[in-house]
Amino acid sequence: MKEEQSLVNYERGGFRTDLSKRILEPEEIITGEEGEKYANRKDDRTLTYSMVARDIVERLGMNERSRVMEVCCGSGQLAHFLREMTGAYIVATDGGKELVDAATSKYGGEGIEFRQLDVHGATDGDFDFVICKDSFHHFTDPVQSIKDMFRLLKDGGKIYIFDLVRSCDPEQIDYRQKVMQIDAEAKRFLQSVNASLTPEEMKSVAIGSAVIDVEVIYPMQYSEDNIEEHKEIIERDSTKEYLLDKLFAVYILTKKI
Repeated sequence: MKEEQSLVNYERGGFRTDLSKRILEPEEIITGEEGEKYANRKDDRTLTYSMVARDIVERLGMNERSRVMEVCCGSGQLAHFLREMTGAYIVATDGGKELVDAATSKYGGEGIEFRQLDVHGATDGDFDFVICKDSFHHFTDPVQSIKDMFRLLKDGGKIYIFDLVRSCDPEQIDYRQKVMQIDAEAKRFLQSVNASLTPEEMKSVAIGSAVIDVEVIYPMQYSEDNIEEHKEIIERDSTKEYLLDKLFAVYILTKKI
């Protein structure tokens, strides 16, 4: 089915969306005062990180023998939950020193190795899985970015990408930006939506990257076991981001053997 572009646009903090096309953001490495603010952002996404971590474990079959690299790890919440759920060996990377410092301060004692590293400059690796959550839309050259991530994988390894979808339900964009407490965070969110790819665009990226297989999960669906596991925290959650099934997609890409 052909995707329909939304004609509804939004404005926040001086930025106005144009969702009919991808508007690139600069490939940013958040550092300095901005990095400290981002590491301590006000909207609580603990539930989302935990549910996405469980989704990763379920879909990839991650366990204590897995070797995992997370790119663009931010302040470390996803790596924390993955380690807690599986005991896997995890290297979590980000280009921003302040974010890596914050992640190390919070979770460095859990056996996670945090590194300041830009994925584009990373050397070849032998990881089973590469994880990229909420960050793929920042890459100005998505085909090259997939190739860079593949270099980190062993043959048969998989990339798991969780990201925004530009062609999503406009009501879900509207809901998400309205619950954000700070205009600068809402502006960043809208810029990220406008920079994100549609599922059809992502399939084209996969073809350009010579991906052997790409699985697209859209609308995003969590398993019944995942929802049941998080039932108590879901009841307390104020953002209800887990319900925004058409705002996010999951892409699982497999490296050729």
